[in-house]
Amino acid sequence: MNKRPRLSMTSDDHHTAIKKPKINCDHNDKNDPYEEIDESENEIPKYLLLTNPLFIRMIQNFIDTTSSSPEIAELQKFAVYMHHIKMLQLKKQISLTYLLSGTGQLGSSEFKLLPVDRRVWPIQVKNVLIEQQKNLSSITTMEINHDQDDHATCETLVRQRSKETDEKIDYYQNKLDEIKDHFMESNSNIEIAIEHYVQQYGIQVLQLKSNLKKALIKYDYDTEMLERQYKQQKPNEYQIQIAQHLYERRAEAEKAKRTLKELKYRIFYNRPLLSLDSIENSKNTANNTSTTTTTT
Repeated sequence: MNKRPRLSMTSDDHHTAIKKPKINCDHNDKNDPYEEIDESENEIPKYLLLTNPLFIRMIQNFIDTTSSSPEIAELQKFAVYMHHIKMLQLKKQISLTYLLSGTGQLGSSEFKLLPVDRRVWPIQVKNVLIEQQKNLSSITTMEINHDQDDHATCETLVRQRSKETDEKIDYYQNKLDEIKDHFMESNSNIEIAIEHYVQQYGIQVLQLKSNLKKALIKYDYDTEMLERQYKQQKPNEYQIQIAQHLYERRAEAEKAKRTLKELKYRIFYNRPLLSLDSIENSKNTANNTSTTTTTT
């Protein structure tokens, strides 16, 4: 079975390659999708279903309980569109991180002075590229140096994905505006309440996943930069062993920091979910402010 060579490695560098330990956080490079946030846009999130009493109660706080079901359904669509927009914005952030890594702009300022190739395309991007190229050519990939073509193709791929995401965001934003103009022109409080609900019950967890994804990409990028810089010094076997030891210590430190963050998140999400009282209080505060303004 022929395997595609790494974009950043050559056969001359193989003897000095340093094994880079991965942080043990259920992050499998080979199986990691291009976008970690891979919820289907064709499905309604569970927290926005009309069978969810919390969602129904939130809506009925702002509309007449005798309202027709079509009106409730439109408000549900509004919430779903808002969820999709926020989810797609997180996906775009991940694509931007891929692009910064692949064009050599992700690392710390200290890396910008290094006389090495700073372009590092994450494995998720290269996996998509390999899948796309499998059926395009019968030429054995090991016979040709693809580095320059691969860099250009990876950049085109990421920019195209980002453009597609922008188009989806625009589509859902137009749908959102249509409902807003029809149902919410005289009641902006319900829009605020729905956005708060979507952020609290749906997007907040996805935001944590997105932040972790970007942090892992940054970690891999920094590690690759350090390895490339080190290989330029042509280290001997003993120096390679020392470097390996330092890599392992660094990985352990990163793992400890991640474990601490996970613990904090776990403590936070084990707390009771935001009660509807806080949503109602925010609505009442907004109403009072509006009344005061009108009176004066």
